[in-house]
Amino acid sequence: MSAILSYFKSMDDAKTAKEVLLQKGFDTVQIDTIDLIPDVDNAQLNSPISGSSTSQAGLSLYQGENILSPDAKILQAASPMVSGYGNFEEVADTNVILTVVTESERVREAVNIIEKHGGDA
Repeated sequence: MSAILSYFKSMDDAKTAKEVLLQKGFDTVQIDTIDLIPDVDNAQLNSPISGSSTSQAGLSLYQGENILSPDAKILQAASPMVSGYGNFEEVADTNVILTVVTESERVREAVNIIEKHGGDA
């Protein structure tokens, strides 16, 4: 088995490539984004009602997450999503990764599909 990690500038292109790969019989295909600041899923912290948020950035990006270092909070505040001048596509489309796990003999076929849809493998 081989794993292919490919980079896309567009979430839409990555989704299209994933659909084609699945149609061609590649069973293990996953899309992820790379974030500067990790997201922690904690239902008790991720709520503006809980009063646990220490910044507008925390409420905007992680719904009140209060476990980041002060340095990370500065990075959060610099996010275009916090200012209201950006949205998810403008921020996340430069860091999309599509991963395919397949048999070694099908690697070239998968890479061709990825590259055809704008990915770098």
